[in-house]
Amino acid sequence: MGSTAFDVSGPGSGNNCEIYISDIHKPDNDTLGLALEGTIDTENDKETDAHHYIRTLLSGGVIDIEVTLKPGDELLEINNQVLYGKNHMYVIEILKLFKHQIKLVRARRKVQQFNEINGEVNRKSTRPTSFDKSTEIVHKAKSMETLHLTNNTLSRTTT
Repeated sequence: MGSTAFDVSGPGSGNNCEIYISDIHKPDNDTLGLALEGTIDTENDKETDAHHYIRTLLSGGVIDIEVTLKPGDELLEINNQVLYGKNHMYVIEILKLFKHQIKLVRARRKVQQFNEINGEVNRKSTRPTSFDKSTEIVHKAKSMETLHLTNNTLSRTTT
């Protein structure tokens, strides 16, 4: 298992995040061990973008061992299959399909820390943030599921 991070923040980018690429080995009878939360942005009452965030990491799951994954990370791709903008149930099905070698691409937002003493933004110091409410209108998916794949049988735990 390994991870690589890329900083994609910059002037005019509109995003202040890091992109992580992880190579994960998932044994046949093991679980990924994550719960997802899907959201949809709307603008002028039209759905614009679907996002899929790691809600929780379950203890003992394959992804729990991959220490760079954190709740709030947005899943962008799995094994070159783009997840951004896709239907939440489609993403759940795609995650169930892949076994053995998994290449997971995800984004983590960074927040600029504000120096309360002199009122300046410390641009060098950033910290990851979990998914939180923003000024955008966001609709959560109705299905938040924990995926377990054991003995080639899928069991779902809805939270």
